[in-house]
Amino acid sequence: MTHTLLFIALAVAQNAANTPAPPPTFAGHGNNVQNFINAHDLNKDGVLTREEFETFRRQRFDASDFDRNGHIDLLEYVREFDERIDKRLKPELEATQTMTERRFQSLAKGQSHISRERYDESGNRAFAAYSEGKLPETLPAGTPRSMLGLPTNHTKGGMLALYDRNSDGALPREEYDEVRDEQFKRTDANRDGKLSRHEYEAEFNQRIHARIHDLKTRELRQAGVRFGVLDKDKNDQIGWDEYLASGMNLFKRTDRNNDGKVDSVDVSMPAPARNNEG
Repeated sequence: MTHTLLFIALAVAQNAANTPAPPPTFAGHGNNVQNFINAHDLNKDGVLTREEFETFRRQRFDASDFDRNGHIDLLEYVREFDERIDKRLKPELEATQTMTERRFQSLAKGQSHISRERYDESGNRAFAAYSEGKLPETLPAGTPRSMLGLPTNHTKGGMLALYDRNSDGALPREEYDEVRDEQFKRTDANRDGKLSRHEYEAEFNQRIHARIHDLKTRELRQAGVRFGVLDKDKNDQIGWDEYLASGMNLFKRTDRNNDGKVDSVDVSMPAPARNNEG
């Protein structure tokens, strides 16, 4: 993990001079005001005061200052963000593991393995639902948001993401069968024509790990860019004053009625016009 973070940190540092900083995320737009409250409201009373937000920022700063020298360097900043990603991913990975076990048991039908026949039967049902227009375009509103964004064959979009190899927005049966066949053979590691629980879980875990790698590469590189934005004096470290100032700018933009707190009143107010200030 340290090597990965170091690679990302070095890559960001090397490209910082040639990479324009992205526009800051404006946490006060739309329903993000409520998200902002939820993320920082330490006593969970629905009201975020300036003092409470400053306390939160102090806790986050101290958690990032691993060597306790009063400053955060790039590797520390990226490391803390990486640990937060792991914490957010943990419940989703646990739920995914449970669902994988249930899917295996459903397909195995009490046996120790999934036969090719049962695998194909499951595929036939999924394709029939797709081809007969029985699948929704996407998951219903209110479905918990997945960090990994794994596609599912329970939606039309998921079926296309999984099996539309040429990305033409259509899924003929021949293309679907070809991808399904390749998936079975890839999962059947010992080539015995059936899928053991270990094989089934191993193949799915490979896909999970690939998703995690892509997610972290993207998010940690962005964290590195944000480090450059926070490091106002460009001395390759973030002091408490820099860290607090950035946070308070965000608090002020989210406190839409300027009463020193962020609450339901700010959530209900229209978002202010965007500008080009950094």
